[in-house]
Amino acid sequence: MKIKWLIVCVLAIVAFCLAKKNLVKTHPPHMLSWNAEKLSSLPNKQLEQMLLAGKEIQNQPNVVKELLSTGRTFYEYDHFPEENVIDENNASEYFYHAHRKSEHGHFHVFVRDGKKQSHLIGISIDEKGQPKSLFTVNQWVTGDLWKTAKELSSHLHGFQIDLPESSWLANQWLSGMICLFSPQIADLLEERDRLLTESANENFLKDRSREILTEMEISINLQTETILNILMSELVVLNISSSRIQAETLKSALDEAGIFCILQPEDAGGMMPHLAQVQGMRLLVRSEDKKKAEEILSSFSNDTQK
Repeated sequence: MKIKWLIVCVLAIVAFCLAKKNLVKTHPPHMLSWNAEKLSSLPNKQLEQMLLAGKEIQNQPNVVKELLSTGRTFYEYDHFPEENVIDENNASEYFYHAHRKSEHGHFHVFVRDGKKQSHLIGISIDEKGQPKSLFTVNQWVTGDLWKTAKELSSHLHGFQIDLPESSWLANQWLSGMICLFSPQIADLLEERDRLLTESANENFLKDRSREILTEMEISINLQTETILNILMSELVVLNISSSRIQAETLKSALDEAGIFCILQPEDAGGMMPHLAQVQGMRLLVRSEDKKKAEEILSSFSNDTQK
């Protein structure tokens, strides 16, 4: 009888704690809007790096599906992989888990300072395995070393998870995501710090009603296409090749020389693909690189004719 009453008391206490938790008012995250105009103000070199990252991850398969293909049952709050992925050489770390109804799950990405970690960004994933938003969290969520936006943003350039284990595909995808969306991540971190600075709450970092502080909806395709359009507006035609093979060979020569270039088929913007076979492929470069590019292609042509 005493055991029965003890069980009843324990269940009552648990129920009370859960009810109390549900009464806590949760503050919604401060939503930021994706801004195409801000991308236009970035240096071309940075845009080129972002575009390359976008192209590499744009057509990759579902990285979450690949990450979870270990045979282990996927439960809420469980970390995948079981041990966080840590790249000591590049001071980077991440794990994937789920506990929000509006998504399949999310990645928590960190930078490391010795043995301590600092939350860099969260990447929300939808039910199809595609990224839907970026977000920052309060310190209590991960209980890590709090760093300012300026300190964290210094890690965005060159962020990398270069490990074959766990999931090479997920490692490369996350590295590309940080590069592609680095300007937006910096904005989210700056807004996070602004909220902290302007708050009158001395215990802001421990405030359980504030979990996600800032958030922004994103699209890999939209980001990549916008960057491409910005760069295309500043490019000039270097060469028109009669075949794709020839055009790609010339592009490879410029790539090896470190000259940014893009191939564009003469197909009326994709509406008439058969025109590319007749009118050829345009090789575009930056106007300031055109003279050097012409010299490289001239030298390349002479070498192939020998």
